[in-house]
Amino acid sequence: MSAYATTFSDLTATLAGCASPITVVRDGQFERAICDGERIGWFVESNVYPGEWKWSACGTSGYETSRAACIKAIERRVAEWRAHRASDEAYRAGIDAMGEPLRGLAIERDRAALRLEIERARTVRRPDDLLAAEEAYRNAVMAFDAAERAKAEAA
Repeated sequence: MSAYATTFSDLTATLAGCASPITVVRDGQFERAICDGERIGWFVESNVYPGEWKWSACGTSGYETSRAACIKAIERRVAEWRAHRASDEAYRAGIDAMGEPLRGLAIERDRAALRLEIERARTVRRPDDLLAAEEAYRNAVMAFDAAERAKAEAA
């Protein structure tokens, strides 16, 4: 076990994307990928496709032909996920830094945008609900823009 772990520690130390190398820990049938003390994904030999490995990380999964390829795929996905998470945190910090009423209007605009995307993604479209979501989004955007203009004029 220790030689196996050392081999993969050496392999993962050469990969980029995490602040520290990914370590692989055997946990039952799964091999867990851990980076910076956080479990970031797992991979396991596929029962469906012989000779392939199934991996999963950050809500995404796939198949690769080797364990090393699984680690690389997990690492790529984690780097993307962390970049998105940092972007989201910066956006939230920007919203939180706004004063009222802009902050409340920005939150309402984002909620309306989410409701609109949910309506657009429905398999069975309900035209009235879609129109209502589009109108709510337009109204939220106009209210935010009007408040932003009023603040700029007052300054």
